[in-house]
Amino acid sequence: MEVGLPINRRAWSSAVVGWASLVVVVALVTYTLIGARLDGQANDPHAWAGATTGLFGAGLAAVLLTRSPRHPIGWLFLAACPRRWPSSATSR
Repeated sequence: MEVGLPINRRAWSSAVVGWASLVVVVALVTYTLIGARLDGQANDPHAWAGATTGLFGAGLAAVLLTRSPRHPIGWLFLAACPRRWPSSATSR
């Protein structure tokens, strides 16, 4: 006799990927923007622009993939925005 509820892994796996991507981007933003100040480096305006782009893209991807796991725009944001951010923010 099965007591547990069936889990639809396909429905929540894309949401988990989206939110995990957002967590990684937030950690990278924190490391780049706050860690640079603690190391005594100058404030880079390109790092702020790249961080904003990465946070927006990862956040939008997480929300879209949570609401609609097969949404193509969510997958595009997940693939494009977090990849664009590290190249502009960490190239000092």
